[in-house]
Amino acid sequence: MTSDAEFCHQIFYENLIYRALTGKGKETLSIQHYDSLTSHIPTLRNGHYKVHFTYASLLEAIGDGNFREKYLPKLDLTPFLLTASDIEETDIEKKLAGAYKCAYDYFYNHEQLSSNSLIQKIDTQRRFSTSDATKFLVSDTLIRYRKTITADFQSVRESLAHYLTWDAVCGFPFAYLGQVPDGDQDTIRSKTRKVNEWLLRVFHDRRHQGIDLSSYRLIDKIQKELLTSKQFIEKIERENGFRKVKIYIPNLLESELKDLGDADSIHLATMGMNGAPGIILTGDTREVLETRLIIQLSVLRFLCNAEASKLKLIPGEIYTIDPLTGLVKEKILVSEIKEDAGIKIILEELEESISSFVTFKK
Repeated sequence: MTSDAEFCHQIFYENLIYRALTGKGKETLSIQHYDSLTSHIPTLRNGHYKVHFTYASLLEAIGDGNFREKYLPKLDLTPFLLTASDIEETDIEKKLAGAYKCAYDYFYNHEQLSSNSLIQKIDTQRRFSTSDATKFLVSDTLIRYRKTITADFQSVRESLAHYLTWDAVCGFPFAYLGQVPDGDQDTIRSKTRKVNEWLLRVFHDRRHQGIDLSSYRLIDKIQKELLTSKQFIEKIERENGFRKVKIYIPNLLESELKDLGDADSIHLATMGMNGAPGIILTGDTREVLETRLIIQLSVLRFLCNAEASKLKLIPGEIYTIDPLTGLVKEKILVSEIKEDAGIKIILEELEESISSFVTFKK
């Protein structure tokens, strides 16, 4: 048994909370947060902890949290859209590999992700992160990254490029179904399922190489393919007596997601950190978190139980934090989330002239 004095907590600060705590003149808020958090987790007072600062955390902390919004539109993956002429599975895999390489090269060579650019932005942010109460947190995050970039930028460059490539490829639809003729719909949808199978292999391969990609990025994509299927739409129509219906499913990741760390929060809350359960501190609401956890667990539990799978579910704890006071509002135990609880769906009956459709944003 590990004693409380030896136990090392694995912590991930979602960007909103991190910035609230480390900002200039935030000593009182930081102290309130510490007192509130340790009242819920007394063993945190042992001082043994590991702060996980993902690449999303870094980019958001240095002011590039909108990196996807600013730079992703310049990454053109449309040449890799699937068409009805992509007959063989090798045709599909060739396009997927091409899309991954295109995105990887784009991020690997991006001037905003150069060593000088990252260090300059880190140094600028450090001048704003002057809270004495959290200087240890800045040292264990921003300054730690600065040292790593200075000592071995090549490793940072490669893993950061993989991280952003995974986000871009998982976020790319590979088929704009609204533009596909009705006669080709089933064919194209079957091909997009091949995309998910290929991405799952990439996810496994990268983990084997020591590159930790976001499981939630992949699972969100898998679920959206199911939730936009003709079978799902027809099921909703039958169950609710609608001939045509708009199906709005809130709280999933949007393709225009600005906060890269949203996917990291769910990934680390379910797959752990360093082989141990994680503690996630977030400003998201319980409703948003539970929807994403149900989506994640419904697929992840299946993947972990699959034959020969090396994936392991390590459920942790999520604490919702008020960013204005630093106080803990709620605690969510991931192990208690039931994937069959169902997700929120909002329906709106449509006129006959409009086809039924699913949307993930208002």
